[in-house]
Amino acid sequence: MNLVDKKVKIFFKNGLTAEGVVIEWSDKKSILKSEASNNILIINNSLDNIMMINVSCENAESESPKNEIKNDFNFESRAKQHKEDLIKEAQSYMSQPTKQFSYGYPDFSKRRSHNDPSKKSSS
Repeated sequence: MNLVDKKVKIFFKNGLTAEGVVIEWSDKKSILKSEASNNILIINNSLDNIMMINVSCENAESESPKNEIKNDFNFESRAKQHKEDLIKEAQSYMSQPTKQFSYGYPDFSKRRSHNDPSKKSSS
């Protein structure tokens, strides 16, 4: 199979992956060009290092469908709405009354003894 000018995703035996357009392919050396940048990946001993190859059905020259999708998602309005929701939630907690605590040192003189007659055993 001729992989030159095909989009591929390569899965290496060590768990790494690489994606790009094949410039050159052989069992000894393979060269990929990244679609996102002008980076080139050279794979030595391709046969020994590659576990699996995913070959895209479309050619490298064809336009990617994800570039054609219009992004109608408005991040600014969503972030503003989320901020308003958080403020409302925080204000609802702030409007609730809080318990008042009294801090101090314990008074051990009021401790009851084991022989206190007011404590009756239930036996």
